[in-house]
Amino acid sequence: MATQKKIKIITLNNPPLNSLNNSLRLKTFQNIKEAIEDFNVEVILICGANSNFSAGADISEFKTGSHLKDPLLPDLIDLIEQCTKPVIAAIEGNALGGGLEVCLGCHWRIAHSNAKFGLPEVNVGLIPGAGGTQRLPRLVGISEAMPIMLTGISINSLKAKEIELIDEIVDCPINQFLDNVIQWILNFNFKQINLDNRRLCNKPLVDDSDGAIFEFLKQEVSKRASKMIAPIECILAVQAGTKNITFKEAIKIEQQKCLNLINLPETKALQYVFFSKRLASKLPEQLQQSNLLIQSNSNSIKIIGIVGAGTMGRTIALTFLNYDYQVIIIDKQQILSTAKKFIDKFYSSEQMKGKIDQIKADSRINSINYSIDLSNLNKADLVIEAIFENLNIKLELFRNLDKICKPTTILCSNTSTLNIEKMGLVTNRPNQVLGLHFFNPAHVMQLVEIIVTPFNDINSIQLCSNLTKQINKTSVFAKNAFGFIGNRMLSKYLNEAILIFLKYKINPKVIDKALTDFGFPMGPFQISDLIGNDISIQVASEQLSESTSDLLKSPNNLLKANFIKSLCAAGRLGQKTGKGWYKYEANSRIPIEDPEIYSFFESNELNSQTRHLDNLQITQRCILSLINEAFILLEEGIAFRPSDIDIVWVYGYGWPPTLGGPIYYANQIGLKEIQNQINQLIEFDSITDFKIANLINNLVNENRSIYDYNNFKKSIQSKL
Repeated sequence: MATQKKIKIITLNNPPLNSLNNSLRLKTFQNIKEAIEDFNVEVILICGANSNFSAGADISEFKTGSHLKDPLLPDLIDLIEQCTKPVIAAIEGNALGGGLEVCLGCHWRIAHSNAKFGLPEVNVGLIPGAGGTQRLPRLVGISEAMPIMLTGISINSLKAKEIELIDEIVDCPINQFLDNVIQWILNFNFKQINLDNRRLCNKPLVDDSDGAIFEFLKQEVSKRASKMIAPIECILAVQAGTKNITFKEAIKIEQQKCLNLINLPETKALQYVFFSKRLASKLPEQLQQSNLLIQSNSNSIKIIGIVGAGTMGRTIALTFLNYDYQVIIIDKQQILSTAKKFIDKFYSSEQMKGKIDQIKADSRINSINYSIDLSNLNKADLVIEAIFENLNIKLELFRNLDKICKPTTILCSNTSTLNIEKMGLVTNRPNQVLGLHFFNPAHVMQLVEIIVTPFNDINSIQLCSNLTKQINKTSVFAKNAFGFIGNRMLSKYLNEAILIFLKYKINPKVIDKALTDFGFPMGPFQISDLIGNDISIQVASEQLSESTSDLLKSPNNLLKANFIKSLCAAGRLGQKTGKGWYKYEANSRIPIEDPEIYSFFESNELNSQTRHLDNLQITQRCILSLINEAFILLEEGIAFRPSDIDIVWVYGYGWPPTLGGPIYYANQIGLKEIQNQINQLIEFDSITDFKIANLINNLVNENRSIYDYNNFKKSIQSKL
């Protein structure tokens, strides 16, 4: 705490994100009390250390009960709001959750142009519990406040100023921000302002729709997040504030709802995902043990090269442009023209929505160089190939990139399945060749799989890891293997669904509905049509050439492959041809049942069983195939941590986050029960095409949890 020109500066300092744990709450509470009692202090300024205001509550305190220790966050905010001296929030970086709630308690809010604002509590199964459901809608209105609370999205300073969440934006070098805020305070005449008019607790919460907006929001939430309780509770908390009750009564309702949510199973699952996401970004223990580990800085990567300007390439380019990197993208002229139109249109749309200004839009558009000449990548610091999924074509490209690029340039592949190690071995820098598997569309999807090989040096791995953090992606490390984590599991999942269709002749729509009822946004046949049946055949062919597994050559697997080949031969490739497992109307992605799909059965393939499968049995089979393959990935060492698998499936494939992920879900059911269910399928159903993972059997025999996985590995190794 420092005093400057009668301004008491109180800094929130709890690295790295200034989480409002009990220690920081207590210190801040005491500092504010001292500032109130200090006659030399006229204005209180609250700011954050570590280039952030505050990312909110420390949710790890929920396990220890420290979140209930005095002073509670609502009490701290109430002290700020009721302060008889003006309190100004100087906001840079993140003001999220409880951090934003602290800002709302302040009388003025001055933000740096880099600031982000949000109330993301629903993402961890909660609602804002320190006045957010009452103060935010009182300040910006119900229609602006609800999307922020119900989606967990963050907004930038421009949007925050537009909806009057903040009073001023300061656009300056970050090291000059606090000085600018102090100067603003010195220039402002606070004596003319009645602080009662700045206290949000004194403002009414008005519903001009007579309840209609809340009914609409409940319906929308039911469509988008039907299995989540927190969004509905958030709506009810805001709605309560519009009734004939006092602000304090509304706050009590909010707090009680928040407390009621803390111990729900979905809340625990969502918080598991939250912490697993944090863990995923850290180098796995196996990589940290390397003697080559050094501290790297992704600031050394300034120019990104991309080969391939198709759907993946142009959205990867857009991802880096959004974070102000220089980009060089290579392809044929016609494809480049399409990519340029796409990127220009994107920034025009962002500008119209008020998300960026004209200067920023023009700067980003001018930061990309479109070229047909591969040699223009000679200045790139990192190159990502995003060309057709054909190993031989990629190998030739990497040979050429090795000759063209600087010796220090890292070469990456965006392949979703192919062998990264082989790509590295055709270069003179296998230590600098990795996989960076983005998910489509790359500028929207959060997940990136970082694929490492035995030849990679830790410096290259660290650089790629830091780079994904710079572009705000959730990264997961995996070893080089066909399909890595996500797509290898996906192939088993789709395989099981198709075999159910082939053997039981169950309508694809029925199978898809069983899985969407489970919580997936799309069913397996919708996914297949989106990927394309031709791609499925090509990937299966590559997998067959890479693997020695007899399972890939099993009668069931060959039956499935032949059926899909017959669909391809008839032009049923999926959405791109208007027909696949479903049919589609022109310019529509809505699947329509197509009885013609049954005409592709051959008489010698029918051999259908008359046994009926209900939705629960269909779901069980498909989910068990996922879980089993997840344990095999751990067994083989492809995935470094159990939680990494869950993050891949939550952020890359739409696994319902309220169920934590395949590994978390299995652990909740119990590994003994999972073992029994898989064994029953194998024993009683001839179509099941997988063998139970040894790791499941071993963990059950040792009576261990999967989350004791690393200790279990060490105990097994010690016995060898």
